[in-house]
Amino acid sequence: MTLTKPQVAPWTIASLASFVVVISVTAGLVAYWPVGIPFVAVIGVVLAFEFLLFRHAYTQTTKVNGPQPFTFATLITVLRGAAIVLLSGFLITGQPGGGVAWLPAVLFAIGTLFDAVDGAIARATNSTSAFGARLDVEIDALALLLGSLLAIRFGMAPVYFIAVGVARYMFVAGITFRQLRGKPVEPLPPRQSRRLLGAMMMFVVFFLLTPAITTQIAYWLATAAMIPFIVGFVRDWLLITDSN
Repeated sequence: MTLTKPQVAPWTIASLASFVVVISVTAGLVAYWPVGIPFVAVIGVVLAFEFLLFRHAYTQTTKVNGPQPFTFATLITVLRGAAIVLLSGFLITGQPGGGVAWLPAVLFAIGTLFDAVDGAIARATNSTSAFGARLDVEIDALALLLGSLLAIRFGMAPVYFIAVGVARYMFVAGITFRQLRGKPVEPLPPRQSRRLLGAMMMFVVFFLLTPAITTQIAYWLATAAMIPFIVGFVRDWLLITDSN
């Protein structure tokens, strides 16, 4: 199910959809809860970063796959991204209490735990696209970055838990650096455990953002989950570099 005409840049539609959702929900939060200007400013900065992400993802996919459509499944991915952008404001306020105590966890759940929905819709409607698949990866990476930062900010994870958030970005940077030096980068072989580790970490971060667990349990959970997650990235690095 394609939603755009060929002449409309899908990344522009994605940016507009995200902008409308983020601005609308932020306005509602400001009316209900005195979040303050810094809260809104951080959301604005991350939203602008997301626009750049959309454009970069579209540019990279069109280089290889040609013009890309904007589908209903892609719209779901964009809405997931909007939820993650809204999550960033809590870096300023810290963990909220009262009626909005669960809001960070809910936003993270919308942004990550619904990851399977966009893919299922794309397959069911025969509308898979390289752009949508790339956005899916980028939104997941941004979610883990902000989620890990928030877990630390809320006092529910040790500082070294930031390794979870930066792992994918360091992995990509390492590949780019190798390519600039003219060194080989082997294709990354498919591995089911990679998806399982990613899903596990999403659930762990979700629980860390809830007000339902104690700090001591949260620290143990964060550390125990981080070890296999990072080991997975190390293994993938050895595979693509072939130990060279």
